[in-house]
Amino acid sequence: MTNAIKTMGLSELVIKLHELRIQLAESPENENLNEDIAYTETDILRELPYLYNETTDDILSEAISKLILADDDHAESVTNLSETGSETTEEEYEQLLKKVDFTGDLLEKAWCSFIESYADYIIAKYEWIASADDEK
Repeated sequence: MTNAIKTMGLSELVIKLHELRIQLAESPENENLNEDIAYTETDILRELPYLYNETTDDILSEAISKLILADDDHAESVTNLSETGSETTEEEYEQLLKKVDFTGDLLEKAWCSFIESYADYIIAKYEWIASADDEK
């Protein structure tokens, strides 16, 4: 487990990410929020393989898979853009830039889907625990 996970459970990290995204929507000029969001997303991404292996929720598993793939695709497109050299034409550069935008949009949608699926998963988990307690 990462240090962030040791002091803060995955649920708390997802809640923190959601709250940071709300704050960013309310004050987009606050660049510190972007950094906080990036660090929180990184902490969550480190733990997703463990959650993926533990969960039996198909919707959450799919959201995790899509998020990991979207993150990889976006990282690759950013790397390709940053590795352009003097031999890259303006048209090629524009295509790479469009791909970065496209993969960034897909990554944003994947994060939203993951947050929603994770929230549903936690709610269902607590409802199941509550119903099991009621049966005792």
